[in-house]
Amino acid sequence: MKYRLIPLLVLALSVLILSTLPNSVQPITILQKDITYNPEVEKVYQKALQDYQLGRYDMVIWELEELIKVFPQNHRITSILYLIGRSQYKLHKNDAASKTLHLLQKQYPKSQLWDDAEYLLAAIEYRRGLYSKVLDKLLYLVKHSDDSRLKQKATILAYQLLQAKYSASDLETVTFKYKDSTYKPILLLAQAAHFW
Repeated sequence: MKYRLIPLLVLALSVLILSTLPNSVQPITILQKDITYNPEVEKVYQKALQDYQLGRYDMVIWELEELIKVFPQNHRITSILYLIGRSQYKLHKNDAASKTLHLLQKQYPKSQLWDDAEYLLAAIEYRRGLYSKVLDKLLYLVKHSDDSRLKQKATILAYQLLQAKYSASDLETVTFKYKDSTYKPILLLAQAAHFW
């Protein structure tokens, strides 16, 4: 148990030392490939992953937010932001999760986790009852995602959303809005389901 606390103590001490430095320098966005591997970051990140799997979402958020304070630019930054966002989502902290995921997308637009963040943002909008925003995000993923797993999930959920939350007249409006051939199969199936 005491050995598990050592990385956190080092982290807390580092935060204390860094807090005494002047705040005039703001971190800038840089490409992840410019950042080298950091074993301290990796150790805390792996512990946070274990805590996530055990359902200790508050601990994950705390560990990773403290890690970002000490190492604002690190080799795991997009994964860290995504895991914080997922943990906030699990705790139903929708506003915080949305803010974290938008930060990931804005600062790291080429991240491999960008689409995963968009999918999780769709889930947040669903919780809020903003179904048109959910549909926008899901159909964006259907058309633009390179991740076949995510594209398939987005396709299925978009179809289910259209069936469950949209009337036949709403579907006509949606069909008019999304004219691209990429969306036709989903929209036609949803329309057909309303008439059967």
